[in-house]
Amino acid sequence: MPCRPSLLFAATLLFVTVGFSPAAAKAPPRDDLAAVRQAAAMLREFTWAEVIEINNDRRTREYGTRVYATVFEFNDIIWFYTPSEGTQNLSLYRGRVNEDRENLGPLLEAIHPGFGRFRTLALTSADLAGISPTEGRTPGRWKQLRNGCFVESVHELQRLRTEGTLLTDARLLMYYVKKGFRQMGHTVLVYATPSGRFGWDPARPQLDIELDRAEASAHPLQVARYFTPLEVAADLASARFLPVKSLTLAATVLASHDREPSRGEAARIQ
Repeated sequence: MPCRPSLLFAATLLFVTVGFSPAAAKAPPRDDLAAVRQAAAMLREFTWAEVIEINNDRRTREYGTRVYATVFEFNDIIWFYTPSEGTQNLSLYRGRVNEDRENLGPLLEAIHPGFGRFRTLALTSADLAGISPTEGRTPGRWKQLRNGCFVESVHELQRLRTEGTLLTDARLLMYYVKKGFRQMGHTVLVYATPSGRFGWDPARPQLDIELDRAEASAHPLQVARYFTPLEVAADLASARFLPVKSLTLAATVLASHDREPSRGEAARIQ
């Protein structure tokens, strides 16, 4: 089932980011450090990412007295991931990544006023080697992260680019369902190549859903219906796209002409 989304109201940014996945079930706090280390190791393959330990002097239901988090750069801002709450934007303004990296304290306090002190934790060689086994997209490397679908979608996007996939478009799709007074959410990757348009879901990492041109260009709420589990489909409330700003688009002629994907390029699901 979906996890609880985190909200951050900022002067110029508002992102409601989420971390739904089957792995989002309750886990003991002692597992949080391992999760944020894995998240940082996954992201550090492609971008700046650090693990921080926060001393919280205003304990709440969401945050205990000690909080472990991953902070990372993506799409010209800094993000903040915890296994309990998922991912939310840490930056208050776009395009100030260097300044934000040097001055995280006020940004952390904007998330929660008890986050007054923190320190950076080093990643070990074992962390960077991906010691956590998985049966996911890259067997033998990463476990599925608790509430980590945003992190996993960013990792998959960067993996595709690194392996040489020509992307003509890429967006993160964030959608939300309502369960009583709670709003839960999930993030998936929607991307295009000269071969077609696809969606990748961290909850089903071995599959790519093929979308036709009309589907991929539809309102985000309509696209979200392709990924929403049947048991919560009736509760789908809203959705939004987060375009990948740093993506270098290929020539528009490549984006406007499809061909049949090569064998093995994408698995289809009906």
